[in-house]
Amino acid sequence: MALPKTLKAMVLFHGDQTWLGEVSNVTLPKLTRKTSDWRGGGMPAGVPIDLGMDNLGELTFTAGGPMQKTLSAFGGTLTGLPLRFVGEYKQQDTGLIDVIEVSVRGRYSDIEFGDQKVGDIGSFKGTIKVSYLKIVWNGSTIVELDPLLGTEIVDGINVGSTLLKTLGLI
Repeated sequence: MALPKTLKAMVLFHGDQTWLGEVSNVTLPKLTRKTSDWRGGGMPAGVPIDLGMDNLGELTFTAGGPMQKTLSAFGGTLTGLPLRFVGEYKQQDTGLIDVIEVSVRGRYSDIEFGDQKVGDIGSFKGTIKVSYLKIVWNGSTIVELDPLLGTEIVDGINVGSTLLKTLGLI
């Protein structure tokens, strides 16, 4: 039996700028695959057929107040916005630490100022539609997804399409 990991510390980077102490929470992208149920003749039940990756989802964050760099990047290019989340997770029963980094590129789809009240900590939210995603666990790349380059690497194996390589494009 093992106890859960607890996020002990985190920071979000916007390009080369660190948002240490400014961001209170981050929602990382959800990984999904497109599937379609298939039940052929003689099969007692259907099975999900893999149709490839779904969109890479969104990364959202909440900060304590307006952030100029976020506003300055609104409406940028599809791959122009680099964000990197670094989190330190502690295993409660063993004390072991895992460092997980999630790097994304994309563009802001939503920037929300939220409620602003004198004397209160403000709320400022950003949502990025992701066009590139890389997950590094304790220094090892576990997932790297780049639909624009045809890259779909999972645990060191490119499970994506070989079409671009076959055509000599990569």
